[in-house]
Amino acid sequence: MKIIVYSKDYSGELSNYREYEFPDGNPEEWRGITVFGELLGDGTLDPAALNLLGKTRHLTDETDDKAQLLLIGEGLVETARAYFANGADRVFVYDDPAMKDFNIDNRCSCLMHFIDNYKPAALYFNQTPIGEKLSSRIIDRLKTVMPFSGERTVTEKSSAESSSTNLTRRGEIVICEIP
Repeated sequence: MKIIVYSKDYSGELSNYREYEFPDGNPEEWRGITVFGELLGDGTLDPAALNLLGKTRHLTDETDDKAQLLLIGEGLVETARAYFANGADRVFVYDDPAMKDFNIDNRCSCLMHFIDNYKPAALYFNQTPIGEKLSSRIIDRLKTVMPFSGERTVTEKSSAESSSTNLTRRGEIVICEIP
């Protein structure tokens, strides 16, 4: 499993990332590239997360994997379907009134539950204050239960990517039990 934290350059392009790798004995069990869907105060998905979901869609089209979005909050089930138009094959939703207000421990519990039960091959975070806090906590927790290969920083070359979106994409919404 990999955890990848993306950052943007001055043009707004996703250009650099830090990658943390936790090798597992059976890589076939670990499937799907998941974007942590950071929500804004009004409950909508942060545009940076939408951008990362589009990048993930492009990557999964080339690798025969699934683009996944992970949402944690309250009242998300009704809006989850809209993210299929943004490239998600599956949307995992932790929807509970206890998740309305941001609490790092609650979010980490949901993320660890997701990792343990759904085994994503990669989990992407944007380099925002929330993304940094959550990813560093998850990395620390995983280091205690999984082998850790280390961290590396990579600079990607910008490429002109197709911005076409399949608006009829159908996917799967997975309602997750709050741990």
